Amino acid sequence: QMEYTLPHLVSELKWADIKQRGFMRVTFTADAAQSTWYLVSTIKDKKYQVTTKSASTTNGTTLDII
Repeated sequence: QMEYTLPHLVSELKWADIKQRGFMRVTFTADAAQSTWYLVSTIKDKKYQVTTKSASTTNGTTLDII
C-alpha cells in the first residue's frame, strides 16, 4: 500500500518501486525520452549499493534498454 501513498506525499513522484527499493527519473525532450531506474541494495544498513537501469528512445518507437 505504501507505493500508492508515496505519490501523495511527494508531489513530483508519480511512481515508486517499493519491492526493489527504488525510483525512476524520466526525461522528455522534443527528440527523445529517457528513463533511469535507481535501485538500492538494502534499506536496513548504512552500507548499500545503488544500481541503475536505463531505457531510452530517440525515434519514438524503439526502446533501447541499457
